[in-house]
Amino acid sequence: MNGYVAAGYGITLLTLAAYALRVVWRGRSLSRAASEAASGPPVESS
Repeated sequence: MNGYVAAGYGITLLTLAAYALRVVWRGRSLSRAASEAASGPPVESS
């Protein structure tokens, strides 16, 4: 395999892995924020 082709595959795989980790991390933080907001003190309505 040509070195440039291998580098292209490597860069592509690294980029996809980084994006997947970012999506998972963002989903977990959003889930945590939503559960904290849902378990907050009740709001009194007048």
